[in-house]
Order: sequence, then C-alpha cells, then structure tokens
Amino acid sequence: MESFQSPEVLYTLAEISIAVVGFTGVIVALRFNNSIWSDVQKVRFSALTYPSLTALVSCFFPDIISYFTASEANIWRASNLGIALLHVTNLVSFYLLVVRSESNPATKGQKLLGLLGGLTIVAHLIAAANIVSYLEVIFIFGVMQQIGIGIHNFVLALSDPEKH
Repeated sequence: MESFQSPEVLYTLAEISIAVVGFTGVIVALRFNNSIWSDVQKVRFSALTYPSLTALVSCFFPDIISYFTASEANIWRASNLGIALLHVTNLVSFYLLVVRSESNPATKGQKLLGLLGGLTIVAHLIAAANIVSYLEVIFIFGVMQQIGIGIHNFVLALSDPEKH
C-alpha cells in the first residue's frame, strides 16, 4: 500500500471543521438567543456541531495511531474504525433527538444525508476490516462528508425553521 503523501489535506480539513464549529457559536449567539430552544433548533444545533467535531477529531487519528504502529494499512484501518464509531454515535443521537421531539424537525436534506451517512459508515467498517483497498480515500471521504453535513446544517440554522 502506498503511503499517504499529503497530511496537509487532513490539517486543512481540520481547519475547515474548526471554522464551522466557530461559526456555530455565532449562530447560537445571534439566532438561538432565547433560553428555551425549539425541537428544530436542538436538532439543527446538534446536526451542525457533532459532525463538525467528528471531522476535526478524526483528522488527527492517523497521526495519533502512527505512534503505535508503522503499518500504513493498520493506521488507516484503525482510523476508519474510529471515524465509523464517531459517525454511528452522531447518527444515533441525531435520530434519537428527532424521535423524541414533538414535531418532525428533520428536513428532507438531513434525512438524505443520514442515508448517505449510513452508507459511509458501512464503507468505513469495510475499510477497517481491510476488505477493500483505498483505505485513506475512504477515510478522507468520510471526513469530508462530516464537514458537508456540518455546512448543510449551518445553512439550515441560518434559515427560517418554518420554511424547511
């Protein structure tokens, strides 16, 4: 397996994740300024924050794991397993929040991203089991997908909840 040549890609993705998380604070301060949040606000905040933080943390998995093994395959297998576990946690917590709400706060876009997320989790688990090659590509796709979910929910958080 060829070595991953561009750790800068992961650092750039980490910086993008930090930016999305940072803008979350701005949204909370400006948009969700009342003390009691609606179901829609809770869902949008969690759907914006958790995937962005998952992307941020996951970007450092390969570096951290490389301290324990020199095997590129093991680094990427373990990294895929780590992001899969975080992604499963995000997906389950999102759907539990939606199910527990009195209204149906999930948008069609969020449901579609949830389906794509489920497929991405399967891809991560297959990569972690070393059934396929391109382990690092699958990992980076997963990080980018988490950032995309965060950005999608950032845009939703800026919009009127009644329109979606």
